[in-house]
Amino acid sequence: MKRVIAIMLFGILASFGCGEKKEEATKANPLNERAYVNDKNKGVAPEELWVAASQGDLKEAKLALDKGADVNTKDKEGWTALIWASAKGHLDVVKLLLDKGGDVNTETNEGRTALIWASSLGRLDVVKLLLDRGADVTVKDKEGQTALIWGSAEGHLDVVKLLLDRGADVIVKDKEGQTALIIASFEGHLDVVKLLLDKGADVTVKDKEGQTALYYATKQGQTDVGDLLKTHGATTD
Repeated sequence: MKRVIAIMLFGILASFGCGEKKEEATKANPLNERAYVNDKNKGVAPEELWVAASQGDLKEAKLALDKGADVNTKDKEGWTALIWASAKGHLDVVKLLLDKGGDVNTETNEGRTALIWASSLGRLDVVKLLLDRGADVTVKDKEGQTALIWGSAEGHLDVVKLLLDRGADVIVKDKEGQTALIIASFEGHLDVVKLLLDKGADVTVKDKEGQTALYYATKQGQTDVGDLLKTHGATTD
């Protein structure tokens, strides 16, 4: 569990800053020093579109596209303008990019889609739009984590509910054998745990270390979560 949570936090902190500097980092230009690949543009640097998308500047995004910027160009980390706008929660820019042919299911180098990033950061309106435009809820990143697992890990109840309503698999496991229920229990997200249980999450599932959601809830001192799991048949055996 420790390794999985570290991976999740590393992904978020690497792109958005951490601690007291997190808000400052989200306002800064996130594309400094980023090279780009598969560039098909003529006379338009893709950075113009990436910056506009990451900052939610609809006017500049339109301008970059009108000048010929390729909507699906990726930077060296595999991020497109759509992934940047989705992660930052810029709904109008996300809609524009989708209307202009943005690939809703393209993945970063870590295998994360716009939907995974939007889910992990609680961008509910963006998640809904991406799903409406064909985002695949079953995609797993390189650690085997889906949008549902990310949303559950971060405690975004409304996002988790929406993903489940749109067909997300409540019992899917990542590469460590951990489900959304196990990770949400570890983190102490009581409302998310309750929802997952109501949707059929299995309290008896064990990860590759042979541990259950109840084990992790107990270990982390998540008493309310542990009590809830027990009412659904979880035991320490």
